[in-house]
Amino acid sequence: MRPPNLGRQITPNTLLPYAVVVMEASRLPRPLVGGSVVALLDDLYCRPALLAARAPQLPTHLVRRMGQTHSAVLALATDFAARALERIPPPRDGTIPTSLPLSPSELFRFCRAFYRVELFYRLFRDGAFADDVNRWFFWRQPAWENEQLGCVCRHLEAEVDQGLSTPFDEKALSSPGYLKP
Repeated sequence: MRPPNLGRQITPNTLLPYAVVVMEASRLPRPLVGGSVVALLDDLYCRPALLAARAPQLPTHLVRRMGQTHSAVLALATDFAARALERIPPPRDGTIPTSLPLSPSELFRFCRAFYRVELFYRLFRDGAFADDVNRWFFWRQPAWENEQLGCVCRHLEAEVDQGLSTPFDEKALSSPGYLKP
């Protein structure tokens, strides 16, 4: 038997509604029905506490999946913040910080943006609801938060572009840590 607060142990309380909604979006039957998409988004934006309250009732394998998603989101958000720091011009005194710790609210905003991009792709990746995506998704949040999503998308595209342009390293591919498809 798992502890009742396992979801909260894996994902911080402030991000738990996002972790639950992303997981639930992946479980919606396909093809998606507009009502189920709107209901899920209504829960996220109007009743996030209800989403968080679902976590203790989830089966352990889904909670683990949420934890894996959160680990990926956290790694991506931390990398995004580090790369953003590289773009800041050095101060006049010439000292260049190698890292700046994110405050809890900054980390929340970075992670929230990555969760929202993941949610967007899980709900709208196949072009369904093209006429309603603005009303259902983008218009529910302030413009500056939508700009965050655009920055996250550009960051992810740059990561993919870099991966595609990096030549294969035969030695790395033959190493024991490489997972063969």
